[in-house]
Amino acid sequence: MLDYLIERFGHMMGKHCELMLFAHNCSYDFAFISSLLDNYTYVTAGTSMVCATATYKGKKIVLRNTYKTIPMRLSKFAKCFSLGSVRKEVMPYDLYRSHEDAHRMHPLEQCLAALETEEDREQFKINVNEWEIINGSGEVDLWEYSARYCKADCLVLRAGYLKFRKLLHEITRLDLDA
Repeated sequence: MLDYLIERFGHMMGKHCELMLFAHNCSYDFAFISSLLDNYTYVTAGTSMVCATATYKGKKIVLRNTYKTIPMRLSKFAKCFSLGSVRKEVMPYDLYRSHEDAHRMHPLEQCLAALETEEDREQFKINVNEWEIINGSGEVDLWEYSARYCKADCLVLRAGYLKFRKLLHEITRLDLDA
């Protein structure tokens, strides 16, 4: 992922520029990438990370915890910021909590049983059919579902953060990212 970001945006990064990454719980994300980073430092508040800075292949990277700026669940962003069709997706999290269940394909019924509400189960069925990730045997490709779920989270976070930043700027004339 970091190689892709540096390749895609590195030409925009001058000598003193940085790649700024946003995560709605950056402690979790940082745990996955910290072993790849050099010279990292981070700031915490209580038990959670506020931000981190590091270098990766000579490029400065900043990771910011948007939850510290907007302390609400991503699932509330669409309504709070009037994001239209952008919304948080549903996920059968319990299927990811053990290594025994880390295989790719799961029966649809097992996925549905791992969801808490009927609304979530209906949305999951819509998703797997629209995304064409259920096979003829009724098994769901959870690796592909996870990828789509993560992408949806990124879209929700981006849209909500940009809307919050715009609203804050309109009221205070301050740029949250300056």
